[in-house]
Amino acid sequence: MYAKLVLRNAKRSAKDYLIYVVTMTICVMLFYAFLSITSRYYNPDVGTAYEFTLVGDGLKMAICAVTLLLLFLIRYVNNYMLRRKQKEFAIQSVMGMEQKIVAWIFFTETFVMGAVAIIIGIVFGIFCSQFITGMLLSAYGQDYKFSWTFFPDTVILTICFFSLSLLGVGLLNVRTIRKIKIIDMLYADKQNDPHINRSRYMPVIAMLYTVFLIFVAATGISKMYFYADPRFPIPVHIMFLGNIIAPAASFLLSVVWYIVRRKWSFNRYILAASILSLVNVGFAASVPAIQSTYMLASGAGTLNSYMMFLLVDIAFWICCIIYLASNLFFEWKEKFPSRKYRGTNLFFFGQIISKLNTTSKTMTLICLTLVLSVFLFVAAPALTGWASGYLDIRSMYDIQINTRYNNVHDIYDLPEDNYELVTSYLEEKNIAVAYDCTFNLYLPNQEDFHKRVKLDFPIVAISLSDYNTLREMLGYERISLNEGEFTTQWKTIATEDERNEFLSNHTVIATDIGTLNLAENAYNLEAIGQTVYNSYTDVIYVFPDNVCDSLLSVMRNRYVKTEVAISYHEAVFLENIFAQ
Repeated sequence: MYAKLVLRNAKRSAKDYLIYVVTMTICVMLFYAFLSITSRYYNPDVGTAYEFTLVGDGLKMAICAVTLLLLFLIRYVNNYMLRRKQKEFAIQSVMGMEQKIVAWIFFTETFVMGAVAIIIGIVFGIFCSQFITGMLLSAYGQDYKFSWTFFPDTVILTICFFSLSLLGVGLLNVRTIRKIKIIDMLYADKQNDPHINRSRYMPVIAMLYTVFLIFVAATGISKMYFYADPRFPIPVHIMFLGNIIAPAASFLLSVVWYIVRRKWSFNRYILAASILSLVNVGFAASVPAIQSTYMLASGAGTLNSYMMFLLVDIAFWICCIIYLASNLFFEWKEKFPSRKYRGTNLFFFGQIISKLNTTSKTMTLICLTLVLSVFLFVAAPALTGWASGYLDIRSMYDIQINTRYNNVHDIYDLPEDNYELVTSYLEEKNIAVAYDCTFNLYLPNQEDFHKRVKLDFPIVAISLSDYNTLREMLGYERISLNEGEFTTQWKTIATEDERNEFLSNHTVIATDIGTLNLAENAYNLEAIGQTVYNSYTDVIYVFPDNVCDSLLSVMRNRYVKTEVAISYHEAVFLENIFAQ
């Protein structure tokens, strides 16, 4: 009997359920389409030099995290249906049906309609995934051909995610229906939501944001401790300090308000917190800009972390503004009674405040979704360009092997290998080599070998012939030095003032076999990779070959450029066997 009642109610409410089914179908379609590219069965031909599945797990987590916003959307649509059908629930209760039975009937209706939407969404998602695959292959410069693809793991994950979402929201609806009075159901469509001050969503958001600020400040402290350098220019120091002071100040604001909350209203606290959140936005946004400008080494995941901080700060600011819109308007109305009672202003103000109370959460969710979409749309090409430029400077060779003597305590343990394993592997795989350079880096003075103070490592030197080989590999012109001369090679992040100060203080270099004078061509700025420099240094010396022959070699590197790009699988295999 109940099954027939559910089907009859669904047919009668088909128009009402249409918006519910359409919304759920679109959500499922987009979820399946984007999640399909993380499937272990997804294997597009993007070229041998790329391995797309490498980012699968991370992308899957990101998609699921973003899709959590859909839970709010599903909850909102369910609340809309609940409000539309409350009069029907009241009539059924008056006729003798228990409210818990009414609640479970509504739960069954929404779950069945949701299941239909999931099935339809997966079907449309299969077609939508083809468009995403086409855009992906176009980005990698590959041709696209339509193919019918079905990913079982993605289907199972999609069904589980949305089934659990419907189950959770449905149980909340059951609890809500059982607690509503019948008289309130009859007049539900004529009632406004309570004033936003009575809602707990903003205090909860403020509390979560306060806890989040502790993590932001701790991250800023760790980054400054491990990566700050007193030789950095002023903008870098401002970035490091700002990402500690700004979140710490916001956290202290929350602590102070909690202590004096009886004297300081919650609205004023939210207003001050929203202003400080904008300051946090500015400092978080400065991290990628400063990193790009000065090519800072700041640890793996730093950029991703601060992009997440930026989004959270913006989201909190949006919540604050929408929350304050209703409260500040209400306080302004109460502060000036003469304006409130003038003409029809009382009715006008009442309608505005009522609508702000009713739609505050909805508008917050819509704004957050739009901001996230715009941010990802704008950030994607910028981050892609930044990453490409970063790799163009850091990884300029197909194979690069570099060593460090930081953990070597005895001169006799310094590396002297020619890395013949690489040569054998390339010959075995018939990989033609265009350029191949194995070279040493030397200490001008052997006594500096034990100089291991952070930020004060000695500058190393490279022989002129090896340096010219590297320049030739990268398409630069060769340079020459006269007897008894030296020149310098600088990182791209070094400033002009830093370079000029160094050169003015190092016109003569004392080495173990005598002194060298600075050449007329005192410096070179072309990028040759980052692994030729010693730890914590931005410059290397270029000495004549006969000078380097008598110096202590502390690092031995090998750079190779192949005629054809090495496939991703071959590169990973080579890396693994070399590490072993």
